[in-house]
Amino acid sequence: MVYIFNAITNFQRSLSSRCHRGYEDTIARIIREQLEIIFYKMLLNEKAVEEVEALKTTAVILSWDMYDASLGWRKSDTHLSPEEFIKRSLPYLMAGVKSASNY
Repeated sequence: MVYIFNAITNFQRSLSSRCHRGYEDTIARIIREQLEIIFYKMLLNEKAVEEVEALKTTAVILSWDMYDASLGWRKSDTHLSPEEFIKRSLPYLMAGVKSASNY
């Protein structure tokens, strides 16, 4: 997850100086679609195939979350590196929200 987040932020930094603002939505869509594929494959390796729809939904959510978190990092005044920024949240992302078991 740290590697993926770092790759996203590096890509965004390289684009910010080269890319016209009008392409941001298109680029964001492409990145999220590719992240969705990556996360879906990762989830398939860990979970039962019977849970395909749940895994697809989870992959969509993760792709949007990671991309939007990278935007948050880029727009913030933080002095944290991308790695430090995402590592602070990983324990919560990986463990899930405890109250989710009460749904």
